[in-house]
Amino acid sequence: MKKARTILGPQWAEAARSGIPFIIYALVLVVGIMTFLSRPKRSVSMHYEAAAMQWLQSESLYSHSMENGHGFLYLPHAAILHVPYAVVTQVTGLSLAGDVVWRIISWALLAFAVWRMGQRIAPENRMVQWRVAAIVGMLGISCLRIGQSTMLMTALMLLTVDIWQAKKYAFAAALIALAVAVKPLSIVMALLLFAISPPIRKPLLIACLVAIALPFCLQNPTYVWQQYRDCVVMLRVSANMGSSFSGADLFGLLEAFGITVGSGMQTATRVIAAFATLGVVWFSLRRIDPNRHAIWLFAWTAIYLMLFNPRSENSTYCMVAPVFAYFVAENVAVQKNFPVAYWLFALAVLTTGSYEIGRLILAPEISTTWLAPLCCCLLTVSLVTRLFRLESGATPVSWGQTSSV
Repeated sequence: MKKARTILGPQWAEAARSGIPFIIYALVLVVGIMTFLSRPKRSVSMHYEAAAMQWLQSESLYSHSMENGHGFLYLPHAAILHVPYAVVTQVTGLSLAGDVVWRIISWALLAFAVWRMGQRIAPENRMVQWRVAAIVGMLGISCLRIGQSTMLMTALMLLTVDIWQAKKYAFAAALIALAVAVKPLSIVMALLLFAISPPIRKPLLIACLVAIALPFCLQNPTYVWQQYRDCVVMLRVSANMGSSFSGADLFGLLEAFGITVGSGMQTATRVIAAFATLGVVWFSLRRIDPNRHAIWLFAWTAIYLMLFNPRSENSTYCMVAPVFAYFVAENVAVQKNFPVAYWLFALAVLTTGSYEIGRLILAPEISTTWLAPLCCCLLTVSLVTRLFRLESGATPVSWGQTSSV
């Protein structure tokens, strides 16, 4: 870098360093799209576009997913949101055009949300953002290749907590409602915000009512009502199937090592873990500096979803990419705790290669989804340890004071 300063001058060197994160995001996007185009059948975004066309033609969105728990597993809103991409395909006549545009927009929003998050670590340190970009790109490329809505959901959740921390509660409520529309898993963050932050409760209820009513304004009410009813059936079938196969969640990890947990016990554990997550969030917001509330709230939400969502896959761990990225960069740039930074980076690498590395350790017929949840468990231990060792940056406050954040 000193050589670059000498040759280009300090201003050019600074500009080059600032542009590195954008180059990383752009390269990941190009590689992800090229990989998708080489194997377009290995994609889930086709389900979104098919649902969008079914919505426009007043056809059932859940005729298949109600029976087998596969296919379109989202609220009707997700089909509505994907209509513009279906239109792109129809207008261009290119069968994959909508899927490509979907990936570009979703990845761009994720990069923007992560960049805003990186600004909270050390705004004056230009090295932070490229470290963050490298880790997010590493963990996110699989999700980008497949075209999962996890990218867009993660972006919206990050923006939600960022706006919430800025006390723009109506905007935050609208964003999290949009995230739920993209993927129902976001409801975990919506419930946490409702529980810990009284100022967002009224805007959140209004946003939910508007979201529920909106489809009735865009289609025949009888048809919309039937889709809502079918959606409830689909979610039940999908949840039951998730409990019956080995996914990349905590129970899939246990299954890989010969510990089988029944569906009833899984459900009970998820409920207990949900309340435990609420307790940890509450404790975290009392313990840490208010300027870091957003990332800690996001971190616990993402960890809960990865470990207890019955449909977690290796590529879904794109959601914890911002968590790894934030704490690696913070430990390097702010805390100067390099051993912890290296440890978290190693976990991020193992999570990225969970399929390839995991199948070398355990036979593929046993499991290829055990390593990602194991790394997520170790990440949880690291954050809990950090939380208890942390010197609070603010005077401890009561539940009611913390809730007003």
